[in-house]
Amino acid sequence: MTQKNIKIGIVGFGNVGEATAASLQANADQISQRAGVGLQVVAVCRRTPVPAKSLPPGVRYIKDWKQIVRDANIDLVVETMGGTTAAREVVLGALQNGKPVVTANKNLLAKHGHEIHALAAKKNIPVGIEAAVAGGVPVVRAITDGMTGDRLQAVYGILNGTTNYILTQMERNGISFDEALRQAQQAGYAEPDPSSDVDGIDTRDKLCILARLAFHGWLSEDKIPTDGIRSVAAIDFCYARML
Repeated sequence: MTQKNIKIGIVGFGNVGEATAASLQANADQISQRAGVGLQVVAVCRRTPVPAKSLPPGVRYIKDWKQIVRDANIDLVVETMGGTTAAREVVLGALQNGKPVVTANKNLLAKHGHEIHALAAKKNIPVGIEAAVAGGVPVVRAITDGMTGDRLQAVYGILNGTTNYILTQMERNGISFDEALRQAQQAGYAEPDPSSDVDGIDTRDKLCILARLAFHGWLSEDKIPTDGIRSVAAIDFCYARML
């Protein structure tokens, strides 16, 4: 029996896109054995040209994302470009052309998730978002599939590893926020620009997605009160222990 081979087009071939392609290629045999289908990256897209030496074997570079979503030889579109403007067009364009989409773009899903999922439902096409929230757990499928017959009352969790690391270092070692952030960046836990993490944006977007999944309503991200941890000082933990 011939195994089905799903051909993938990746839109956004930066660090995340390259890592995605490399992971799919390196784990191709294992994925095939476990999933019963083959996953093959056949095309990648980004604004700037991709040198031939940077392309995985058998993968072609396409500059215009519209070619990816319209290509009859591509079965699945993976969005890794980030942002909410062009990424929205890519995801909606893929769905309009009958292609399933995988995205971990939490900001996109928090801002335009209602529109995306409404179109996906209308077209009866799946949208994979597992990696957008707690991808290593995982939690999205646990809520949507594993708890279908349950009524959730609340959602609790540590939603941002960067802030968790920073606050832990501040509490344990009595260091300042700036020093804890510097250590987090050196350890690879924080981005060079940590604003999304330390200002609460990443957590807000994840909470927005989880709330929609758990409580079956569409919560706008601007309705969630959001504050960061920049103003937290080491002495705050001393006072907290006294309470």
